[in-house]
Formats: sequence, C-alpha cells, structure tokens
Amino acid sequence: MRRWSNGYDCGLPSRLSGFETAFLHKAKTWENAVNFSSVVHLGFCFAKSKKLAKVPADAFQLPTMISIIIPALNEEHYIGNLLNDYLNQIFKNFEVIVVDGNSADKTQKIVKDFSKKNKKIKLIVSEKRNVSYQRNLGVKNAKFGRLLFNDADISIENDFLGKAVRELTKRDLKVSGCYLIPNTKNLIDKLGHYLLNKWFFLMQYIYPHMVGQAIFSTKEIHNKINGFDQTIRFAEDNDYVNRSKKYYKFRILKYPRIYTSTRRFKEENRLILALKYLLCPFYRMFFGEIQTDIFNYKMDKGKNIYKKY
Repeated sequence: MRRWSNGYDCGLPSRLSGFETAFLHKAKTWENAVNFSSVVHLGFCFAKSKKLAKVPADAFQLPTMISIIIPALNEEHYIGNLLNDYLNQIFKNFEVIVVDGNSADKTQKIVKDFSKKNKKIKLIVSEKRNVSYQRNLGVKNAKFGRLLFNDADISIENDFLGKAVRELTKRDLKVSGCYLIPNTKNLIDKLGHYLLNKWFFLMQYIYPHMVGQAIFSTKEIHNKINGFDQTIRFAEDNDYVNRSKKYYKFRILKYPRIYTSTRRFKEENRLILALKYLLCPFYRMFFGEIQTDIFNYKMDKGKNIYKKY
C-alpha cells in the first residue's frame, strides 16, 4: 500500500496509473504548502503579538469609562489649562465634572465656555464651599463607575488616562494614586516632592497617603466608605484612601505622572508649610482626623490669592 508522508495508509494500491501518481504528487505538494503556510501564519501572529506588546498603552481605546471630578474655587488661572489637557487626551472614554464652590472670579464662565464646545465637560455649582462636599456632589452626578478626583491646578500629558487605565486594569486596582512632579525649577520644591513621593511609596503598604491631585476610585468603594468626610479640615484625601484600604488594596501607579502647582509654597512660608505636611500624618495617627483649624490650612484665602486648598 502507498503511504502519505506522515506514515498513514492512503488506502491506494502500491501500483498506480500515471494519472493516480500525478494526483498523489499534487496532493503531497498541497499538503506541504498547507503545512508551510501554517508555520508562516503562526510566525506572523507571534511577530505581530510581539509588536503589539511594544505599542504604548494609550494607543488603544480601552472599554473603561471614567468620571473625572474637579472641585474648584476661584480657579480662573488654572481650570482652563486642565480642561484643555483632558480634551487633548488620546484616551477618549471620559466625562469631566467641575464642581464649583460659587467662585467670585471667572471660573464658572470658563467652564461653561468649554461645556458649550464639548459635551464631555459639565459644570455643577455647589451650595457649599467644602472640598469634600464638592467631590461627593460630583460623584452623585457622575455617569460612570470608575472615578478620578483631581485638583484644578494640575496638568497632565496627553497619554495620562491611557497609561492609567492600562495599569489599573493590569494590576487590578480599584483605588490608586500617582506620583507628583512639581511645575517649578525651584530645587527646594523639587526636593520636597521627591521626598513626598518616597513617603507615598513606603506608606502605600502600611498607612496609605495620597493627595487630592489624583485619586482613582470607584462608585462602589466611594459608597461603601460614605465618600469624603466633610468634617475634616485638613488631609481629607489621605483619610479617603486610608478608609478605602479596608475593602481593596491601595497602590501607587508607576507610570502616569501628575504635574502639580507649587503656588501654596510660593505664597506661604516654605518651612512652615513643610512642617504642616510633616506633622499631619503623625497627628492623624495619634489623635485622629483633623477636624479643627489647628493646622490653619484654608480652602481659599481670598479672590486675589490663588492657592491649592
């Protein structure tokens, strides 16, 4: 009996006619061609997968939808820049909710102008000037389950959301934050933020800390912990992430960065402000959350002084 190249009986007699011999020769050629094409196809798929692995995360439109909540008060010098940064994002699955605390400047007008041009931008006017109340109000009006809380005086690169969503998904993180880069050339401010980032890194495993410039969360977690505590006068953002770790792990994202304003350092005494930031976590550890004005950390000190609150 004749056999195929793989050793199996082909079911034909050993003596074949010229036509039968030509047919088998052609069939064997087809078999080799199919095997060769399969190898080529697998090689192509492997090469393609390796190539895709090198494509930046922000090149993909991931299915995650994000509600970005920005509390604001007298932020006419900053809010427009941040909204522009978001409209320039490569990742497009988001909405931005600015919750204004009835500003005395042009903050509301600027946000309204943006909202007329792009439906992703929304303005809500809060009846209270309270950063925690404003954030919670933003969540109540948010359409999506994934949340991102920002301060108004930050800036981001156009791949920020893409990188963040990819890392959140890959590491299965519900609550997270970002490292901070100061928008300044001042070496003292840079050193201060370097030490702050090191503090974030070390404490994420023990007693999580993260400031309001960038906190990722979800509606599920937000509701479980009853949102931001409106009675806290200082470090309400740290309290938020620390309470959330009871339900999910908190980790700092490695890749996306937040560029933050140093205006408070410029307006206040750097040494005194640094001492406030240094003493704050130890006060909270030993005495509880800061619900008085003992640290004299104001949300806003007037129309003509624009500070992070």
